[in-house]
Amino acid sequence: VRCDKWDEISGDDWVPLLQTEPQFAEYCKWNILSGENWSYLLSTNPEFSMHCDFELLDGENWSILLQSQPQFAEHCNFDLLDDYDWECLLEEQPQFANKRK
Repeated sequence: VRCDKWDEISGDDWVPLLQTEPQFAEYCKWNILSGENWSYLLSTNPEFSMHCDFELLDGENWSILLQSQPQFAEHCNFDLLDDYDWECLLEEQPQFANKRK
């Protein structure tokens, strides 16, 4: 694929592109993705986790990600989740109740 504009694609645009066309991952500048971008991308494409800086995710991002991909809990700082984040997470993944302080 020839494209001279890879550097112009934003993190918000990379997410839907990679969700539907993961073969373009080699062109992605991973460092431009935000925590929110990562939570949505990894929710559908966990195979990209090796590129993720999990420190970028906030409580809401973690709640979104862990609802569909609980295997990433080992990377999560559960202290970042607020009451609403916990409510959403535990509705889908009640096994994390013991992580709440």
